[in-house]
Amino acid sequence: MNWNENTSIDAVIAYPSFGDWGRLIFPADEGYYSGSTNDGIASYRTMERRIAAIQANGTDAMIEVFPGLSHGFGLGTGTVAEGWIDNAVAFWQSNMN
Repeated sequence: MNWNENTSIDAVIAYPSFGDWGRLIFPADEGYYSGSTNDGIASYRTMERRIAAIQANGTDAMIEVFPGLSHGFGLGTGTVAEGWIDNAVAFWQSNMN
């Protein structure tokens, strides 16, 4: 599949790895990304650059990178990523109109 900013939300839900975009969670106007340093599928460094570009364009975006985890850390329970879902929800709530 050719992933880009025009990919439909149903494809994102079905295939949340979103290519090298990582776990970029919509709404598309603002973005939250969580990744890890040992992810062999979605480079956190690529996402850091992309999130910085989104922010430089005036759009609110957030990235959290968790050291030592591989791709697919799920809820993060019992890991350094524990709480990422709460952080994502707080980010979305702060961007609700």
